[in-house]
Amino acid sequence: MGTDTVYEMLHPFHMWAQISALCAFVLAIAAWALLTLASRGSRRWWLGLGFFALCLGTVAFGERSRMAASDMRSIAVCLAEQVPACENWRPWLTDAVDRVNILGPMAVVVAAFGLLATLATLYAERRTITRRIAGRPPTRALQLPLGVAVAGIGAFLMADGVAAWIAFAPLADIANAGDGLGQIPLIEAIIGTIFAAVVLGAGLALTLSAAFARNTPRQLELAG
Repeated sequence: MGTDTVYEMLHPFHMWAQISALCAFVLAIAAWALLTLASRGSRRWWLGLGFFALCLGTVAFGERSRMAASDMRSIAVCLAEQVPACENWRPWLTDAVDRVNILGPMAVVVAAFGLLATLATLYAERRTITRRIAGRPPTRALQLPLGVAVAGIGAFLMADGVAAWIAFAPLADIANAGDGLGQIPLIEAIIGTIFAAVVLGAGLALTLSAAFARNTPRQLELAG
């Protein structure tokens, strides 16, 4: 029964992590479709950039939801064993569950809107979509998904890096680093965050360079 209780306590984190992965994929497809088909500077193009940003946010949220299940497991086990002293930690768990249950549905709504916007764009461009795609440089359609994927990996790593940096920030004061590890966890968190920032920056550079590429007169003619 204790195991079932632990599972029930941590289930929201696992559930929203999985749902967020699906939502991030939908938003990535929406961003790619809108940025590929829409003319630069149009409303649909800006909407595509917005979905790209929301995709990265959803990736970070999903990863933190997954890690929250691991972070909160010891508290859930303690509460499942009904240790009186563990009741002091219950607000930590309930607050985390409340936050994930608020942010999770928001990610679903945004992903649904992204899907609808993509379908509407495909329908609106159904007669000229072949000419529009033909008029784009071949590298653009490939560079956008590559950039989104790399940026997504960066957001995934950044979520963990920033969380670790915050958790180990007190170790910056050497007086708080009295155990055998000293300041090593903080240093590792900083290095991990810097690496994540580099990956995220590379993904942003790839995506934005493709998104901001100017249409040639020939492409504008075909798009018209």
